[in-house]
Amino acid sequence: MLFFFFSSRRRHTRYISVTGVQTCALPIWINVQLIDAETDEHLWAEIYDRQLSAENLFAIQSEISQAIAAALKATLSPEEQQRINTVPTDNLAAYDAYLRGRQLMATRDSTKLKLATEAFTEAVELDPQFALAWVNLADSTFLLAGYGTLSNDISLPIRINAIERAMAIDDQLGEAYASLAQIHEDHFRYAEAETALQKSIELSPNYATAYHWYSNFLNRFPLRVQETIALAQKAAELDPGSSIIGVNLAGAYAERGLYSLAERQFQKVMQLDPEFVQAFIAMANLNTFTLGKFDIGVEYALKASRMDPGNISNLALLSAAYTQLGNLALHEATLREMEALDPNHLWTAFISVISSAYRDNPAGIRETINWAIPKLEYVPGFIMVMADIELGLGDAQRAREIYLSAHPGWLEPDQWEQLIGQFTSSACIVSWLLIKTGDAQPGTALLARTTTYLDEALPAVMEHTDRYSPEICYLTAGDTDKALFSLATQLAHNHLFGWDLRHTLPMYDLIRDEPRYLAMLAERERRIAVQREAVAKMDTGAGL
Repeated sequence: MLFFFFSSRRRHTRYISVTGVQTCALPIWINVQLIDAETDEHLWAEIYDRQLSAENLFAIQSEISQAIAAALKATLSPEEQQRINTVPTDNLAAYDAYLRGRQLMATRDSTKLKLATEAFTEAVELDPQFALAWVNLADSTFLLAGYGTLSNDISLPIRINAIERAMAIDDQLGEAYASLAQIHEDHFRYAEAETALQKSIELSPNYATAYHWYSNFLNRFPLRVQETIALAQKAAELDPGSSIIGVNLAGAYAERGLYSLAERQFQKVMQLDPEFVQAFIAMANLNTFTLGKFDIGVEYALKASRMDPGNISNLALLSAAYTQLGNLALHEATLREMEALDPNHLWTAFISVISSAYRDNPAGIRETINWAIPKLEYVPGFIMVMADIELGLGDAQRAREIYLSAHPGWLEPDQWEQLIGQFTSSACIVSWLLIKTGDAQPGTALLARTTTYLDEALPAVMEHTDRYSPEICYLTAGDTDKALFSLATQLAHNHLFGWDLRHTLPMYDLIRDEPRYLAMLAERERRIAVQREAVAKMDTGAGL
C-alpha cells in the first residue's frame, strides 16, 4: 500500500491512500481515495487502469496528482505544476533502487542505512542524471555517520560530491538545499546553513524533511525554541507517518521543558512503529540526561542496542547512564563493545576519556585526552568537556587552551551571543578560566552576559532552565546562596546527570564542605542507589 499526503488550504488535513490491487507485468489498477482524516468522510475516489512503462510512469503520477489537486479545489502555481510534471529519471531500475533506498533510510537503522547508501549508489550508476538519487546518497551517507560508524572524514567528501552533482543537474531542487545545509553545519557555517534550509522550503514547500532538519538546526539556539516546535509540527503535519519526524517533534517538546508532552509523543511513535529504534534511543536520552531516571534510560538503551547493535551513539548513551549509576564494570563492558565497532570513532574517543576520568589516574586521563582531541574536531562540545576534565585535575591554563582550540570565539565578544546559546554551562566555566588566567575584564563581562541569559532570557522561553547548571556562574561570581538554591532546584526536578564530574571543578570549592550541599549529594546518591538496584535485576547482556 502506498500513501500520498496532501495539505490543503481547507481547515482539515486530508490523507490519500493509493492501493494497487492488481499488478501483472505492466498492467496496473490503482484505486485512489480522498478521506477527511478528522471525520473519516470519503470525499472523492477514482480508479485508474493503466499500462505501466518507463515512458509513462511519471505521467501516471502527474495525472493522479493533478486529479487530487482538482478534487481539493487547490490552485497549483506554475512552479508546482512544473514540479508535478518533472520526470526525475526515465530508468525504471534506477527509480526502483531509489525507492528501495528511501524505505531503508526511513528506518534510521545503522545496518539498513548502509544498504540505503548502496541502493542510492546503484541508482546514480544506472542514471547519473538522477538528481534526487544524488541528494539521497548524500543524505543516507550523512545519516550513516550519525547513526553508524562512518567517520565524517569519509562521509563529508561523498556528500559534497553528491550535492554538487545534484545541483549541477537541477539547481532548483529544494531537497538538495536541505542536504547542503547539513554540509554547512558540519563546517560551522550556521548563517549559510539557515539560508539553505529556507531556500529548500521556498523551492519545495511540501518537503517535510526540510522542516524537520530546520527544526533540528534551531536546537542549537535555545531562545528560538518556539520556532523549533513550530517547524517540527509543520514537518509532522506534512508527513504524519514518519517515525523520525514524530521523534523529532517529541525532542522539540523536551527542549522546551515540556517533558510529559515529549514522553507521550515518544510513546505514540513507539506504538505506531514498534521497530523504530530511534524512538527507544530518544527515550533513553530523555530519561538519562534530563529526567535523572538512569535505570529507565538503561532499559530503553538496552532495547535499542538489541534492535540495532551497530548504533555506536546509543552504546555511548548506555555507557553514560552506567557511569551515573556508579556501575563502572558495565560502563567498561559497553566501551569494549564500542571499541569492537570502531576504536577510533569520535564516540569511542569521547567515552574513553570519560572512562579514564572515573579511574582517577591523572597521567592516564591526560594521555587519553591528547589521543582523543584530534578525533573530536567536528564536535567542539566534546572538546570542551575535555577542557572541563583538565580543569578538574587542576590545570586551568591547559583547560583554557583546549577551550580556545575548540572555539577561538570565546575571546571575541561579538561571538558570545551564539556561544552562550550553544554552550551555556561552558560559558560559565570559560568566564572563570579567563578571570583566573589573566583576562579578568573579558571574563567578568562574559560572566555578566551569561548570567543575564540564564536568569532572564532563557526562563522567558522555556521551563526547567536549571538543567543548564547556572550554579557554575553563581559560584564564579561568589554567590553561594544562589548557587545552592539552583542546585536544590535541580534536585527537586531530578536533574541529576553530571553532578559527579562537575563536583571536581574548582569553583565548587566554595560549597564543597557546605552542609546543605553535602545533604544534596547524599540525597542524589540515595536516589541513584534505588536505581542501581533496579538495573542489577535487568538482563544487561554483559555477562557481569
